[in-house]
Amino acid sequence: MTIGELLKKFRVKQLKTQKEWAAGVVTPSYYSKVEKNLHRITAEDLIAILRLNHVKPWEFFNQLDENQQAQNVAFNEIEEEVNRAYYQNNPKKLKRFANTWRIAILRIRTNYCY
Repeated sequence: MTIGELLKKFRVKQLKTQKEWAAGVVTPSYYSKVEKNLHRITAEDLIAILRLNHVKPWEFFNQLDENQQAQNVAFNEIEEEVNRAYYQNNPKKLKRFANTWRIAILRIRTNYCY
């Protein structure tokens, strides 16, 4: 999950519009692009938005970290499956993993291009 996605999650939970959520910190237009991962947000602006909306920064960053940890666990499980297929000499399974990784890498590149 990206910072923009997590910001949106917190905003929606509080039933606020983007304009209300980012009031006086960044423009609604800019903030909208942050949520869509089209623009980055500075640390200062991020913390200002969190404080404005009574979100503890540690709570926000812990959730961001938890999501990263879950993603790491998923990658480790996939790595184990790939190793198992390799050592079992299973080319069909390896090819299926290769195709899956190509798609995943394209998604990652698309989501994180600024």
